[in-house]
Amino acid sequence: MNKKVIRTIAAVTAAALLGGGIYLLVKNDVAQKINWRDILIYAPTPIARETLDEAVDIEKSKPSADRVPEDTKEELTEQVRQLSNEHDDSVGWLYIPDTNIDYPIMQSGDNEYYTRRAVDGSYLYAGSLFMDYRCSSDFSDFNSVIYGHNMGNGTMFADIPNYENEEYFMNHSYGWLTTENDVRLIDFFAVARTSDTSGLYLAVPNFNEWDNQLRNCASIYKEIEVTESDHLLMLSTCTSAEGNSRTILVEKLSRRVMWNEVEKESYCSDCKHTLLCNNDVDYSLRFRRCCGSSPKHMDYRKVAGGVGCKQRCVPRN
Repeated sequence: MNKKVIRTIAAVTAAALLGGGIYLLVKNDVAQKINWRDILIYAPTPIARETLDEAVDIEKSKPSADRVPEDTKEELTEQVRQLSNEHDDSVGWLYIPDTNIDYPIMQSGDNEYYTRRAVDGSYLYAGSLFMDYRCSSDFSDFNSVIYGHNMGNGTMFADIPNYENEEYFMNHSYGWLTTENDVRLIDFFAVARTSDTSGLYLAVPNFNEWDNQLRNCASIYKEIEVTESDHLLMLSTCTSAEGNSRTILVEKLSRRVMWNEVEKESYCSDCKHTLLCNNDVDYSLRFRRCCGSSPKHMDYRKVAGGVGCKQRCVPRN
């Protein structure tokens, strides 16, 4: 076989491989776009995103969930409830302004299922954002770990390595976590490189050991008050295509006001008399009835980060 034939075969093979690679990339991108179209109804609307963006605009005021109107919070939590009704594994929605991170968070019984699956369980090369199966789905652990791929097309968690640039970090220091009952501000305070077997992935670690380890490997660590009673999010993605190196972005969740810190009253939908709720987070199931029938739909509005009655109630005697 002469050199000309060899070169021709080599060129054809290279073209075929290149064409195949381009085909797979295009196919995966198209699949992602179709998947996004399917979940778009659960995503924050453009108006809601604008409201959330303004609430973390540090040039106007200190970032706070209190800057988000109650009707926007109700809209966002209702969308997450609808998502949960359609897809049992969903646990919330993560949105970070001025990035491509705007996705539902899933959780299964292991850390493999959603690496290559869409929210409906169908195959998707980009996978989904998902919470570590060892973490509590209500984000009540000290450290709730969320995984996502570092995609070459800039989607999923591809923005996380950008946080190693200090200017980028400071300009993108806040985000939002929406669950079925809350819209919570998240405050980024550290970015680091670590291994996928690091103790930083523990949901309930020894606080001092965990904090020292994070400080030692962090390229940026913003000094904010963090205690073992706080709730953190840790976003994790691959540092590179190969190996066990991971880039993690750590943030503090705004404090959620619990029942014993807010008004614990509502009213019976049957007789409209005031009801006093027991001191229990599962408020919807534990009302003292003031008439013979069970309360039906209770009309709630979030109050100071907790849950309170939409109407002004008079304390029950």
